[in-house]
Amino acid sequence: MAAANPTLPSAIVLPTFFDRIMRALREIIWAETANIRFFGRYEYSVHASSGTLPGPVTIDATPTDPTIKLPPVTKCPVYPGLLGEGVDTVPQGTLVRVMFVNGVRSRPEIVGIGSVSADATVDATGTLKLGPSAGTVSVAGGGPAAARQADSVLVYFPPLMQLSGVVGTGPSALPFVGILSVPTPGIGSIQTGSAKTNIG
Repeated sequence: MAAANPTLPSAIVLPTFFDRIMRALREIIWAETANIRFFGRYEYSVHASSGTLPGPVTIDATPTDPTIKLPPVTKCPVYPGLLGEGVDTVPQGTLVRVMFVNGVRSRPEIVGIGSVSADATVDATGTLKLGPSAGTVSVAGGGPAAARQADSVLVYFPPLMQLSGVVGTGPSALPFVGILSVPTPGIGSIQTGSAKTNIG
């Protein structure tokens, strides 16, 4: 008599009527609620980015939590921030936030970036106003004060300036050669500036 194979089940358990009902119910619930996933804000990891500002910048990324069963996104546009800021490049591995417009799976957008990008742009189609009511505006970490058109400035002259000319008129005019020294700076005014930048 042959020995029993321990790897084979002793009996096959068939699904009951209740099991079939629960399976069908789960499938109905999943079908009716599948799109609810697309109304959230999710973390994705960047695989590639393309495009540069002021043109469109897009990203390829996959969700970091596979249990939510979200799709990867390809050529997903980076949506500008509230101030019109955008990024030129997003390094591979950067964590971003993805939302789906109106809960539509085919309309993903990058709405947040988890780290500071190497290259960024703040843009506007009209006049870009930075800190109109701010007491001070610091650019690139701050530093010396910026000069504006019509601001008063101190003008420093060379220690010794060679002069030459003519003293008098007509036959009595005499040539003149000398050295001018101005030990103290003069006061002047900035007359010109960039037509594209206004500083308050």
